[in-house]
Amino acid sequence: MTDTSTRAARDDLAFLKAVTEDRGPLPGVLGGHMLGVGAAYAPNLVLVWAIYDHRVPWPEALMWGTWLPGTAVWLVIWLVLQGRMKAMGAGGFGPSARVFGAAWSAVGLMTAATVGLLMTATLATGQTNFIQLWPAFAFVLWGGSWSAIALVRRRWWLGLVALASFAFAIGAAALLAVPEVWLLMAAGLLLVFALPGAVILRQASRAA
Repeated sequence: MTDTSTRAARDDLAFLKAVTEDRGPLPGVLGGHMLGVGAAYAPNLVLVWAIYDHRVPWPEALMWGTWLPGTAVWLVIWLVLQGRMKAMGAGGFGPSARVFGAAWSAVGLMTAATVGLLMTATLATGQTNFIQLWPAFAFVLWGGSWSAIALVRRRWWLGLVALASFAFAIGAAALLAVPEVWLLMAAGLLLVFALPGAVILRQASRAA
């Protein structure tokens, strides 16, 4: 083993040790992002349910844009949080916070790939029911991320969030054929995004 590889191995072990020993609260801005996702998209999903249940009129040609209201709200929240993050600087993020960010960045990439897969399957087959699988897939992805974070942080409540995500995935699969699946997803966003985000924010403010 060369000196370079030995040094790299030591650095990796030092980082892993720092992650496992980092028991402090996560930065509040991370909680803000989680809370923002839930606050922006949960009401949007209620709108999606109302559209599919024919309670709210929506042009058929614009069905692709049912996510735009929540995305517009989230963009504003994201810009505000990005400003706060720049003001905080990188020093506010400890080792486990970096793992947290990496886990959710990976979820973002997997989300893009999954949506692309479902849309490609829809175009290739001409069947529109593939996109109905999205809520269930989403909760599986989110549960996987929360599971990794729970193992790193060793916090029982994070494990409960992961289990709740998987439970919502099964519930979403059971409701695939009815518009109420979007109401379930809205409730899930509040419980596995907004609520954990609020907890992280509260813990960060107490430690400040």
